[in-house]
Amino acid sequence: MTEKIIDTGEWPYASIDELLDAMGEQTYRCSCIKCGYTMTVTGKHCTDVKCPKCGGDMRRASRPGPGQPVVRPVSGLQRAFQLGREHLEKRLLEPGIEVGPNWYRVRQAPPGNYSRFRMGWISRSKGIRAVYGRSKKTGKAEVQSLMFDKKKWTVSQIRKWIKDHGFKIT
Repeated sequence: MTEKIIDTGEWPYASIDELLDAMGEQTYRCSCIKCGYTMTVTGKHCTDVKCPKCGGDMRRASRPGPGQPVVRPVSGLQRAFQLGREHLEKRLLEPGIEVGPNWYRVRQAPPGNYSRFRMGWISRSKGIRAVYGRSKKTGKAEVQSLMFDKKKWTVSQIRKWIKDHGFKIT
């Protein structure tokens, strides 16, 4: 079995409210590609704004050049941000159980408590994986998250398994 180090950035917030507060509204300095007019835009990307003087396309002032059509790859979580709070709340079936495309995730501790991660199977046949983290406090490996295959588990079965095996839903 190959161990894999994974990124900690999937869901670093304790709640949806904390996530939305952290996002805030971004401010960009934009300039017109056509006439050079410069302005500050809040809450929108420069490519989503037209020049108020000539109607031309805008680009970030810090990125000189003719400007190009923007293609932004979007992760599932970024797409949820775009869809808004209601969609984010649907990602959480109940506090502590997150829904991904193929897995349910039950965090045991915030990812910020750990310096490195690896993923391993608790039971391949039952579809249970664990994300192990190296604790920043103790230096020991701990279970940071449990992941349950959506094809094999329901939320009520997960709750029972968690309780029966001494884990918690935070």
